[in-house]
Formats: sequence, C-alpha cells, structure tokens
Amino acid sequence: MDRICADLNKRAKRLNQRGIEAAKSADSREAQLAAIEPFLREGLEGQKVAQRQIERLTPPAGDEKQFETIVDNYRQEDALLSRLLDAVDSRDVDRFTALSGELDRLQERTRGLLQGYGFKECGSGRNEAD
Repeated sequence: MDRICADLNKRAKRLNQRGIEAAKSADSREAQLAAIEPFLREGLEGQKVAQRQIERLTPPAGDEKQFETIVDNYRQEDALLSRLLDAVDSRDVDRFTALSGELDRLQERTRGLLQGYGFKECGSGRNEAD
C-alpha cells in the first residue's frame, strides 16, 4: 500500500504546488477558486485511482477491520473532495472554507490510523506543498 501512496504523494505534491502558484495571481477569493479548480479535479481523479488500487488489496489476516476502517476513511475523503469541487464550481468561498476544514480533520484522523498501522508513505504528509 505504501507504494501506491508514494506514487500518489508525488503527483499530489506537484499539483498542490501548482495550485498554490496559480492562486497567487488571483485578485479575489472567487478567482482563487477558479485558479485551483483544475488542480483539485486532477487530484481527485488521482486519488480515486489510488483508492481503487487500495480496495483491491488483501489485508493480512486479523487486520481486516482496521484495513476496512482505513478504506472507509479514504472513501469519506473522496466524498468530501467531490463536495469541495462543487463549492469551487459554484465559487462558494464560505462553503469551500468549511469543507476544507472538515477535510483537514478527516485527513488528520486517517493519518493517525495509517501511522498507527505502521505505514511510512501513507499518511506521511509528503503530498503537501512546500
């Protein structure tokens, strides 16, 4: 699973950095949302691909429940990212801000599960822009 996350982290980090750069030139919060939209959309598609790969994995015997909890958290993240894109599409800054906070909290919980399980790449935060 760490191999899947390593690939996803590399792509997501590049997208995050490009999105931040694109948003810097925007003159309003709505324009910032417009600027980051393609990067969010591409990131969500990449995450969905990784999620499908992870869902096909077979967890070690005895770890099924913990693995399913991790997979469920990833599904919740995908759902939140989709809602985040809806907010971006409608240029709803307040909704985007609220959903971003919700996503941050969910990702922190997921990160704790992944690190507690012993993953090195999954949950590492190596996908964040510098």
